[in-house]
Amino acid sequence: MEMNEPDRFLSRRQEKDLLKAANAVARTEFANPRREGCPDSETLNRLARRRLSLEESGDLTDHIATCSPCFIEYSRYRAVYKRGIRAAYVLASAAAVLLVAVVISRNFPRGIPATPPTTVARAPVPTGQAIPRVLDLRMRGVSRSDTPNGPAEGNPPRLPREQMLLSILLPIGSEEGVYDVALVSSSGQPIRTATGTSKLQDFVQVLPVTFDLSGLSPGRYELHIRRAQTPWNTYSLLLE
Repeated sequence: MEMNEPDRFLSRRQEKDLLKAANAVARTEFANPRREGCPDSETLNRLARRRLSLEESGDLTDHIATCSPCFIEYSRYRAVYKRGIRAAYVLASAAAVLLVAVVISRNFPRGIPATPPTTVARAPVPTGQAIPRVLDLRMRGVSRSDTPNGPAEGNPPRLPREQMLLSILLPIGSEEGVYDVALVSSSGQPIRTATGTSKLQDFVQVLPVTFDLSGLSPGRYELHIRRAQTPWNTYSLLLE
């Protein structure tokens, strides 16, 4: 009677019992240095790889259980075989993952634009950095715009032609408050204007304004300053 397929080879339980029994005694009790009655390496390798039928492996298992050299050789073949099985599983899993990725990439709808990166709003960067400057008018002579004499003569204060944070030290006796400032050309036309609030600092009225004098031609100008609702005071100014 022909045996069923599961019964033709060494079962996992039989192999486990064999290894457990042989491992306990084979390394110390059955040295068999002359390898008497031992099967050849090819047979042990086929047994380790489960390539022998149950009829062929019956006597071999009994011999391996009582022969240390055969047991060691069989164990080595079996370990190599198991490592090969694990490597095959790993390769098969990797191939399956790759196949799934290929299928998804081929069936994924195309033409969908990628999500644009998040844009963070940034404050505009100034083209030029304002330079702090001081214009001292405390001891400067002034003329009122409602008098016919024009601006006071002498050596006028000098300013560079650049963008600046200008701190104007107002003449002695000036009051705190909002001031208008205008830079006037020789033709009498205001070309730069600003407004600021003066504060008393160390007994001096300081009027901070922002002036961009870059791009102007060098030469003599007039600086007009007035407190709100009062007449203009005029000072000569030289741009370099």
